[in-house]
Amino acid sequence: MMVNVPKNELLKLFGNRVRFDQAERKLYSRDIADLPRSMGLMVKLLPDAVVQPINKNELKALIDLASEKGNPLTPRGAGTSGTGGVLPVKGGVVVDLCRMNRLLSVNKDKLEIIIEPGIVWGDLEGQLGKQGLQLRLYPSSAPSSTAGGWVAQGGIGIGSCQFGSIQENVVSVEILTPKGHMTMSGSELDVVTDCLGSTGIITSITLKVMPYQRVRPFYAAFPSLDAMCKCMEEVVDKIPLWSGDYASPEFIQLLALAAEKKLDWFGKDEWLGGFQLHEDGFSKYDSELTKIVINHSGRLLTQDKAQEVWEDRFNPMRLKRLGPSLVPGEVYVPLDELGAFLKVAPVSSGLKQFPVEGTLASRTEATALCLALDDSRRSNYTLAWGFSMGLVRIARKFGGRAYGIGAYLQHEAIDFYGADRFVAIQNFKSLADPEDILNPGKIATPSIKPFPLLKLNSALAAGSGVLSALSKAVPFNMPQDRSEVVDRDLDGWGGIERWDLLSCTQCGFCREVCPVYIDKKWESSSPRGKLAQFEALSCPDKGVQKEAREHIPEGKWADDVYCTLCGKCETVCPVDIPFHRVWEELRCWMNRRQWGPPAASKKMFQSIDDPAFWNPFREPREKRTEWYPPEFPIKEKADIVYFAGCMSSYHEYQILQSTMKLFLAAGVDITTMGTDEKCCAAVDLFTGQPESFKAIAKYNVEQILKRGASTVVTGCPACYRALFKYKKYTDCDLEVLHSSELLYRLVNEGKLEFTKPFASSNGPVAYHDPCELGRIPQMELGRGIYEEPRFLLESIPGLELLEFDHNRKSGDCCGGGGGLKAIDYDLTARMTRRRIDDGIAIGARTIASMCNNCKNQMAPVAKEMKRESKASGKKLELNIKDISEILAKAL
Repeated sequence: MMVNVPKNELLKLFGNRVRFDQAERKLYSRDIADLPRSMGLMVKLLPDAVVQPINKNELKALIDLASEKGNPLTPRGAGTSGTGGVLPVKGGVVVDLCRMNRLLSVNKDKLEIIIEPGIVWGDLEGQLGKQGLQLRLYPSSAPSSTAGGWVAQGGIGIGSCQFGSIQENVVSVEILTPKGHMTMSGSELDVVTDCLGSTGIITSITLKVMPYQRVRPFYAAFPSLDAMCKCMEEVVDKIPLWSGDYASPEFIQLLALAAEKKLDWFGKDEWLGGFQLHEDGFSKYDSELTKIVINHSGRLLTQDKAQEVWEDRFNPMRLKRLGPSLVPGEVYVPLDELGAFLKVAPVSSGLKQFPVEGTLASRTEATALCLALDDSRRSNYTLAWGFSMGLVRIARKFGGRAYGIGAYLQHEAIDFYGADRFVAIQNFKSLADPEDILNPGKIATPSIKPFPLLKLNSALAAGSGVLSALSKAVPFNMPQDRSEVVDRDLDGWGGIERWDLLSCTQCGFCREVCPVYIDKKWESSSPRGKLAQFEALSCPDKGVQKEAREHIPEGKWADDVYCTLCGKCETVCPVDIPFHRVWEELRCWMNRRQWGPPAASKKMFQSIDDPAFWNPFREPREKRTEWYPPEFPIKEKADIVYFAGCMSSYHEYQILQSTMKLFLAAGVDITTMGTDEKCCAAVDLFTGQPESFKAIAKYNVEQILKRGASTVVTGCPACYRALFKYKKYTDCDLEVLHSSELLYRLVNEGKLEFTKPFASSNGPVAYHDPCELGRIPQMELGRGIYEEPRFLLESIPGLELLEFDHNRKSGDCCGGGGGLKAIDYDLTARMTRRRIDDGIAIGARTIASMCNNCKNQMAPVAKEMKRESKASGKKLELNIKDISEILAKAL
């Protein structure tokens, strides 16, 4: 229930960029930490509203309104910390800054940039790279965390050994407070950085950057902790490292177990030490670094292995795959005390497992991050949450301190900031925010005090006498195998494993690559948000399930969880959740409860079942063969059946005509199924109708075999996937090919040659990777079709081939998949515009794909963009083509 939140005023300010529904607000009441449920008894965590400002004027109006009404404001970046800094502990309004995400200016002479707080570090690094620049340092959560979030949270990251903390790399910040707009720099930053937005909401950041240089990682395995620590101390004393890191044997072993990888390169008791330099520094200090490592009994990793370890640097949270919960504890420790601390901490904490890794915070200090594995549903999980507090107590004995305070370690504030700085923060807060509107209940006005269970376990983790013995009697450790996690399968149906839902780290990596989230920007539209909602809806705890069902509208939720099924979220997931399968099976799960499919999708599969149509477009069956070249009659028997597909037969028949022309030119013995062809039933798959899919699979296979074929080929990636799945439900051993694979063979065998030069007026050409031809088959079959289409294009004389910035497995979706187009065409059209804009940005005049759905999605949007360009007095030269059309003209 909302208290004093000015709903009408917020609607006037933000329109559709404000949410009041509880399902959405619930997603903004957490960060990446798995909180004990008892935490909800201590403090309110549910905001009354969530808003998304787009500029400083809106933010100022919001602060003025909040000051007038007495409503707390909690600024939020991506919620990637686990310290509770973004939790709305006093309710009020969460201010999601994700839409204020621009790179505002670049000064190459001063090596400074100005950015908005919502920009994601990974995206920023990509934009800077195009201008020959790069970040001096970045957090380990860079693929999803925001600039404003890290400045407000404070801390160190990759690159801190050379460049220090984030504060040391900020030139100035602009903030808004109830008392107005301020620009802070120099020592004034002491009351902004590390302060969680409680002293002002950041609106822009001026940041130091550096010229681009390739990073060269250098890793070595050491026989002992002492050897690694002594080596690190000597290295930082003699070599100007850019960055450094380390990991314990247990951390490396568990990380490999979580990734299901062999660990044949690492010894059971070895410690891993990492040293990173930029190219210039590496070439200068490589020999000396090698000598120091060898003198400390280090075993050098090969450059390939070092690169592999380096590329995995963003994934420490992968351990959660083994959890399914994590209790993080992170501290700063003087580098010369690191070894002593790491010997004592595992014993004092009472943990059976102590996987730890860390980063060089400077030349004299390191971090230690231990990710304790647990299960948040176990009765003693609340005890586990005292671990992070206890770890700070242990670190303090070695001159260490907390890494951050957030909402949970507020009692560490004076020790964390230092007494003088803490007083300065409180004084500034009292002047700039006298009514305590900005992120209250955190630094200057703590609201969460360590309650008895946390106090108890803090003492346990610090190892005090009898209590230390008690900690061993009540351990909180990883379940020994997955059978200990109850309700592993959902409703007894093995399609979705509860383990996949529970192991989600909420890191947000998926959020930043999801085309639906990129457009909508709400947590509920992100993969992590949908997964959290689904986990609540299906939870065996009836109380959790009841609350979720009360606040998630069943019919609307079915529409909202639909996406394009592009699978890109899976490519970045640190815990390897099989998202592409989860989303399809989630739709089946909904259907069994009569929650779906959406009305627009129902019409499609009903049309497929109707003998008058057998396609999702309600087109007459007899029209299915109107595309067929009249000079080539449909044969009764052939070695190969060409599965035409519905989209091409009824809407993109030029693709079929061009493809058939190519096959005939090569002398291929081929036929089609004519009007006997039914829709491949991909629609039934993505609308959650597995039984209908099985029935159609059996029918279509019978028709293919009836024609004496041993091979079936299709130009439609959706049909390609469906035909492969037919093998699961039928007794056939058909070879299934995409047309690009067969054409590739024909060219290589000399049966097909392209002699006509490509028209220069239509070039250059950018190839767009269809999701269902590349990324999804790679996940399902272990191989994606990426190179064959490119080979075919490069076989054409005079054709210049370009690559999208995001290509192959990382290619962006065109918006045309998953049935989303039928539910929200405007949303998919905006996705398409982004993809076309990316093609225009790299200089393409033709965007080519090898997917009829991609062409059908992009062509009308491109046409509309041309009209808009013409109306503005400009001319947009852009073609959308299927590769088969380009090849046919080159014969």
